Amino acid sequence: MRGYLQTTLEGQFQPATAVMLSSFIFTLAHVTQGLSVSKLTVYFLVGVTFGTMAFLNDSILPVIPVHIAADLVFFIFVWPRDATRELIWHVGTDVWFWLHVVQAVGFTVLSLLALRQLHRLASNNNVSAQIV
Repeated sequence: MRGYLQTTLEGQFQPATAVMLSSFIFTLAHVTQGLSVSKLTVYFLVGVTFGTMAFLNDSILPVIPVHIAADLVFFIFVWPRDATRELIWHVGTDVWFWLHVVQAVGFTVLSLLALRQLHRLASNNNVSAQIV
């Protein structure tokens, strides 16, 4: 979200507008979590926080550990106690669960391949710079 969408928006809008627009889209991406105004407000504010961090650092890297920590807090403390969410060990898995598993595995593989390619490109650029 930050690395692609926000960067593109920053080229067309003022930074604050780009952060707000990408945060709005980040919020829309989480509508599947429910149409609760309070939940969507939290997602929007998290989007603003992450977007601002990415903009100020000119990188998404500082956002990654913060996002991981937030996900861990959510999944350990909030999610199991949310009465509207049925836990898979109570009700079993369904098609949506397995679809999300396939998505997670697929995007993990694609991310690792992309990072490997970036590493190769960076290594080749370092060799080229040393030769010149």
